[in-house]
Amino acid sequence: MTVAAGLVACNNDLETEGLSRTTYFPEFVMEGSDLIITDDAAGYSEPGIEVLEQGAPIDFTTTYTGRYTGFSGTTLGTDDDEYTVTYNAVNRDGFAASATRTVVITSTGDFETSIEGLYLAETTRISGEAYDNLLVMVTEVSPGVFMITDALGGFYSDGRALGDDYLVLGLEVTVNDLATNDFTYTADVERADGIAMEVSDLAIDPATKTISFHTAAPSLASGDWDITLTQIQPE
Repeated sequence: MTVAAGLVACNNDLETEGLSRTTYFPEFVMEGSDLIITDDAAGYSEPGIEVLEQGAPIDFTTTYTGRYTGFSGTTLGTDDDEYTVTYNAVNRDGFAASATRTVVITSTGDFETSIEGLYLAETTRISGEAYDNLLVMVTEVSPGVFMITDALGGFYSDGRALGDDYLVLGLEVTVNDLATNDFTYTADVERADGIAMEVSDLAIDPATKTISFHTAAPSLASGDWDITLTQIQPE
C-alpha cells in the first residue's frame, strides 16, 4: 500500500536563475494497516515501510506520539493510548515529507467486567450535523473504573477537526455488575476549553458491545448530542 505524503508531487520543476530541474519528493510505501490495535506493546513490531526517491530507498526517521498520555519518543509507548506513528524523510533537495499510521494499545473488555477498548463513535447534534466512524478510547483508570476519552464522541476534535483542545473530558463509568446493569457514571463533564456539559441516559449493551448516552451543553445553541460507541473487535 502506498500512502500519499504531505508533499505528493513527484516531479515539480524548480527554477533558479533561469534554470529548471526536477525534484522527486519522498514516496512512502507502507505494509500493513493504517490502524493497528494491540494489547501487547512489547510484542508490537513495525509492519514495514520503505521510503523511495525516484525509485531508490532513502533514510527516514520514526516517531511515536501518544494522544492522551502526552508520550513522545522513538519507540512505542507502553501505556494504553492512541499513538500516531510518523515517518519523516527529506529528499536530496531538502524537501521534507511525512506519512502516518495509528497504533492503539488497549485491552479489549469482555463486557462482563470490563468495557475497555477502542470504539467507533457515531455522534449526532440534535438539529445539526452528524459524524461517524470516529475513534474513541475507553481505558481503565482504577479497578472497575473506566474513562471515556471524549463525552462527545469526537464531535469537535475529530468530526469538525478542531483538535484535542475540544475534547470533552471527565466521563467515568464505574462498573459493578454488567449482568445486572449495575453501574454508575459521572454526569458533569467539561470541554477542554472550560464549557460545562452534562451526560445523561448512559446505557451499556453487552450483546451489541455498545455504550450510548446523551450529552448537553446548556450554554451552547443546539447544545444536545446523542452518542453511540461501538467496540472494535481485534482481528
